[in-house]
Amino acid sequence: MSKKVTYLIVVCLMMPALVAASNPFPIIPKKLLTPSVTSLNVDLVGTWPVANAVDLYVYGNQAYVAHHLDRYVSPTDAILSILDISDPAHPTEIDRIEDLYGGSYQAVHADSDYVYTAEDYPHAAGPQIRAYQHTATDESVCWNKFDHYSRAVEMWSQSGYWLIVDANFNDDTGNGLQVYKPVPTEPYDNCEFVSSYEVTGDVTAATYDDKYTYIGTADGSLWILDVSS
Repeated sequence: MSKKVTYLIVVCLMMPALVAASNPFPIIPKKLLTPSVTSLNVDLVGTWPVANAVDLYVYGNQAYVAHHLDRYVSPTDAILSILDISDPAHPTEIDRIEDLYGGSYQAVHADSDYVYTAEDYPHAAGPQIRAYQHTATDESVCWNKFDHYSRAVEMWSQSGYWLIVDANFNDDTGNGLQVYKPVPTEPYDNCEFVSSYEVTGDVTAATYDDKYTYIGTADGSLWILDVSS
């Protein structure tokens, strides 16, 4: 056997080791799991017509759906529909909150007492956070509102506080979590700033689980913040 052939054989045998050595993070094939038959058994239960859904939240037997009609047609643009979904096959709208000022909903949340909306206005008013309270006649009355300075991505309530995840402040700072304490006094626009945590990168998504807030950014980062206190 010639030296050239012997050299080629040795190189071929050593190639996997050379590749692994040159790659500090070797690619390990994922183990593919065969899906069960039951995981594919998804049935349509019910539907309800929504125009341009933006955000939604389910609490108990009610669904809060923020959506838009044609934003170029007066008099209304943003609509928050409150649906009774006790019978999922036949969802029924039991109330609606209409924004008559050309705004647009960014996020919606609800608890046992209030419905919270984050709204963005293209005019001088700017973004606002509002809390609506249900009355005995099933009407939603604005209980508290305050001007905000950024576009809300998601929002929650916890122990009387508002937790709001924002993106793109007007001055390009403060991107991240903002915490406020509503003060229920006339004229219902008083809100105390409590705390904030700024993140880097454009905020694109967020979620929350009573103890942690998870914030995802466009640069591929996931921020996990402890908000238990």
